Amino acid sequence: MPRLKSLIVDDDKISRDFVEHLVEKHCPEVSIIAKCSSAEQAKHEIESNEIDLLFLDIQMPHETGFDLLNHFSEKNFQVVFITAYEKYAFKAFKTNALDYLLKPIDKEKIIASVKKAVNSYEINHKTNELNTHFDSADSHDSFNTLLLPGKRGAVTVKFEDICYLEASNNYSIIHTKNGGEFVASKTLKEFDSILNNDFLRVHKSYLVNKHCIVGYTRLNGIKIKLEKGEIIPVSRRKQGFFLNQYNSN
Repeated sequence: MPRLKSLIVDDDKISRDFVEHLVEKHCPEVSIIAKCSSAEQAKHEIESNEIDLLFLDIQMPHETGFDLLNHFSEKNFQVVFITAYEKYAFKAFKTNALDYLLKPIDKEKIIASVKKAVNSYEINHKTNELNTHFDSADSHDSFNTLLLPGKRGAVTVKFEDICYLEASNNYSIIHTKNGGEFVASKTLKEFDSILNNDFLRVHKSYLVNKHCIVGYTRLNGIKIKLEKGEIIPVSRRKQGFFLNQYNSN
């Protein structure tokens, strides 16, 4: 596996140098491309290089770490926040951050975060290798199967064995009836065009196999209950569609 090309973004020089020291000493899977003291510098580096991993501070002059991420409509890199402030953790994970480390950090924390990044990179890389299989949608439709990236190579999954799909940025997480999970580099919109009519797009973030639905509630909006107890929200504009489909079965 190639080394992950990484960027350190922090307005404090001591913090930048310390993160660099920990990474270079303990994380051979990572190559530091540059260190930036501001979000503006980081934008230039990200736009000029293919960055895999961002070690990102939050509180910086002029623009915060969140401002930097909001600059990019598509983020083809993973983010590990390194900050002195615990209060931003919830907001950070809403950006699909890989990890959130509180200063002062140590080698165990940075090693664990890099391990997460490597695992995620390998899954995404396998997914990209399988894109040619996804693009031949006609063959999938005829056999009602998907070819998905597993830990030990490609896995064939029948439509009927899929319980629901969940959006994650430009990726989708496929949840199977037996509790398995697969990450695929297709959006829910693309899967909606591949899967058959058994799957209902009930929310911008969810595509559900109607045969896995065991009921629903109307408390604070419609929520679907699935076979294994998962609760899936139905968006307001999809409520009429869902009720029509559910009651017609």
